[in-house]
Amino acid sequence: MMEISQYNSKKIAILNSVAIMLVLLLHSYFVEATDYSMANYIQKFTGTSGLSGVAVPLFYFMSGILFFKSVNCTKDCITGIRKRIFSLLMPYIIWNIVFVGWYMFMSIIPGISGFVNSDLISHFRLDRPFAGLEYLLLEPAGFHLWFMRDLIVYVVFSPLLWLLLKRFPWLTLIGFYMVFGGVPRCGITYFTLGGLVSSRFSLDYVSHVLNRSFVLVCSLLFLLNAVMAVIFGCAHITHNPYWQQLTNTVGIISMWGMYDIVNRNECPGKLSDILSFISKYSFFIYLFHEPVFNIIKKLSLILIGVHEWSLILLYLINPIIMCALALVVAKVFQNYMPRLYSVLVGGR
Repeated sequence: MMEISQYNSKKIAILNSVAIMLVLLLHSYFVEATDYSMANYIQKFTGTSGLSGVAVPLFYFMSGILFFKSVNCTKDCITGIRKRIFSLLMPYIIWNIVFVGWYMFMSIIPGISGFVNSDLISHFRLDRPFAGLEYLLLEPAGFHLWFMRDLIVYVVFSPLLWLLLKRFPWLTLIGFYMVFGGVPRCGITYFTLGGLVSSRFSLDYVSHVLNRSFVLVCSLLFLLNAVMAVIFGCAHITHNPYWQQLTNTVGIISMWGMYDIVNRNECPGKLSDILSFISKYSFFIYLFHEPVFNIIKKLSLILIGVHEWSLILLYLINPIIMCALALVVAKVFQNYMPRLYSVLVGGR
């Protein structure tokens, strides 16, 4: 069993907030920006092949750490699976249903139906009930919930993963990188990496191994990859799944190590406090931000208009607006409907 110190607990919380803000920045993307060079460059630099690409892998990595930190045998994995029925599976089912309800509600309101990007109702037919259920839970209906869907699968197979990590730790990790590295958006390697850290090492040891020079080199390589994504675009290797997995791993190392470097240099207290506060609601922000964020994006363009400067400004500001709105809604639920809020976020 690995103990997580107060320092590392705060590190995970803050990195969790940074990752959710990167997810919002990623989803702040404007298709219209492709017609404007500077706006397009900024979106590419911070996009999936750039800086924001590390967000989901970082979530998987930290999920692996937190899941396996209390595992000493396969029985402990079963206990962990049972706990995540409430903390992971139930929110996944509920929010998929909420997502469909959102779209159905918006599609019948005059003036708002224009904000609906897809016809979800067509997936639910009386003559094909199982097809609708498959779409709801496996697609999934809430497109942003694919991360949870995959994480649920990894958790289900955690007993097998634990046995592999116990007997063949490095061979398992390398094998997963080779086998699953070519699968786009596959997070099993990062989840396994977190499990390896939890089962074989300690977080303090990892921070010791990741010395300042190594972290700075990884950070420069991670930034260089983002620059290459801007210069070469879709034609470049940055869109190859194997390359993305390699750079995302370098990004995880950079994020994990840079926290220690910044902390040694006394990270601004207010920023640290803000990120710590956001971390308490990061799961709700993730669940709630779609399709609400889509409405914010479309309304902001209607109000300000489509120009290069507006696309850049809105791309950077809209994630903050979305985060603030989600925090307000979360606090309202927490204060007036605490039990409902607890169910919605799986007890977090």
